[in-house]
Amino acid sequence: AQVANYKELRHIVQFGSLYRLRYENNEVSWQYVSEDENESLVTFVKKIATAQEPFMRIKLEGLDKQAKYQVNKSYIYGGDELMNVGIDIPVLDGDFKSYTFYLRKVEK
Repeated sequence: AQVANYKELRHIVQFGSLYRLRYENNEVSWQYVSEDENESLVTFVKKIATAQEPFMRIKLEGLDKQAKYQVNKSYIYGGDELMNVGIDIPVLDGDFKSYTFYLRKVEK
């Protein structure tokens, strides 16, 4: 299943641009953007859980500022909004947890 998932996303990961968004002691985040800026993958990883974690948001990079992006087949945000304001990171319960966002351009 993991190999099939990679093959489906290979055009983003292998041929797209890589942005390192955050690299701190306990949090790491990176983003891949396809060559045509139509798709993006954002991964956030939290190593060790802490009590009452603060609200977290991460600013994205490399998107089309004029376009709209659908995140995880749900909400739609502007590219400029995602790069200037950011996207909310859900609460991750437990150690060594991660969350991946999939973005697809829906309109310009």
